[in-house]
Amino acid sequence: MAAMRDFNDIRMLVDYTVRALNGTIQNKIFSRSIEFCQFLRRPNMDRMMKMFYITINRTSRLPNRCPIGKGQRSDLRFLPATMPVPSFFPETNFLANVNFYTGLRQEPILESRWYGGLKKIHG
Repeated sequence: MAAMRDFNDIRMLVDYTVRALNGTIQNKIFSRSIEFCQFLRRPNMDRMMKMFYITINRTSRLPNRCPIGKGQRSDLRFLPATMPVPSFFPETNFLANVNFYTGLRQEPILESRWYGGLKKIHG
């Protein structure tokens, strides 16, 4: 994916929601809204998001500073099985939203929904 214009103010919203067996949304157990450019400058401002970013960035090509220039490419390639999972995430089906917005009117840059199931394996 390539940026179609310059971006220097980006808001990232991430939430993780537990789904019931019938597929209905039950509880949002994790939700974050952060200024993405500030996060890139100071990743320690949110330890959980830093953990996810570092894991995904090992195999993907993600922005590492702002502004994100027109034509700059990003590629998301990772195996969900490599993602560290906080202990408070229950073993169940989930819906994760990862969305990026820009500008005063919060225009969408990227909106994504990830559905899956979490199975903890104790070794």
